[in-house]
Amino acid sequence: MRPLMIAHISDLHLHGQYRWENIRKTKRLLEYISRKQVDHLVVTGDITSNADVHGCDLGRSLFAGVGLLDTTRLSVVIGNHDIYGGAHTAEDILMFPHRCRTTDYDAKVTEFREHYQETFERCIVASQPRVFPSAKLVGDALIVGLNSIARYSGIKNPLGANGKIDDR
Repeated sequence: MRPLMIAHISDLHLHGQYRWENIRKTKRLLEYISRKQVDHLVVTGDITSNADVHGCDLGRSLFAGVGLLDTTRLSVVIGNHDIYGGAHTAEDILMFPHRCRTTDYDAKVTEFREHYQETFERCIVASQPRVFPSAKLVGDALIVGLNSIARYSGIKNPLGANGKIDDR
């Protein structure tokens, strides 16, 4: 029996309007991973660039296009850009703190899970409706997904980029 081959990528920052190059690069990377017959891909955060449905749809399409949109082939973890988005224009930079402040954190985490629901099948989830932490067995490996993105705080997390892992 050959050893389990796991690939790890992150920070795809997919966005149909501002990040066309990322889409092309991600497609090439996923095709490479598929050609190498990787058993499982782990994507740790920032699939989207702007925490929007279109970015999630792009990710789904790219993963599905190479046969990875399946719990046995793909594990995903949410990132700060998947919750709060990012700044692409000068106006975005000025409005970003307001955007972070008004983001419904729990709704974004739930939306992420719903978009990539296939990848959470057969997961051990700590408690519903929480999505993270989660874990699943892939061959002889246990893949653990943790959400390290902190909730918005004007003092501790004013730009939605800080995080931590605690006992919970």
